[in-house]
Amino acid sequence: MEFLSFVLHGLGAVLSALAHVLLKSIPRVMPVYSSPGLPVPNVVDRSQPPGLLCDGGFHIEAMDSHGGLIFSAPDLVRFALRFQFDGRPNTGDAAPISHTGSLPGTTAVPRWHSGGIVFAAVFNKRHWKGTAEGPMPEGGEIGGMLEAAADSVTGWP
Repeated sequence: MEFLSFVLHGLGAVLSALAHVLLKSIPRVMPVYSSPGLPVPNVVDRSQPPGLLCDGGFHIEAMDSHGGLIFSAPDLVRFALRFQFDGRPNTGDAAPISHTGSLPGTTAVPRWHSGGIVFAAVFNKRHWKGTAEGPMPEGGEIGGMLEAAADSVTGWP
């Protein structure tokens, strides 16, 4: 089964798609991405004026070897329930770990918690040190907040 079919159908993904760098190419069901800052050259269409980094400022389609997908938080959790961070099947007995993935306009932090619990936070914004992209905790801080929230739950459904 090809990778995209496996992810979108084999895992039961509902709101996921191939990533596109131009905002006009992103399916309408996907949210708007925030990447304020100085305009950058459009690497996809040089005839276009400079714009947002998340709207032509980098070429995500060339990153398809990374997976090249946009996941909703529920679909990211569905994926993480099947696979550990290192790509091995998730057997539910791995040590807790979180991973921060970020590109211009987006940040995702899936968390593999003890006892086979998996959850994720997905943001339509990216925090960079030294930029004006806005007040947002760094990935490690988000992972810590998620862990603290999970530790406060006394009974999981």
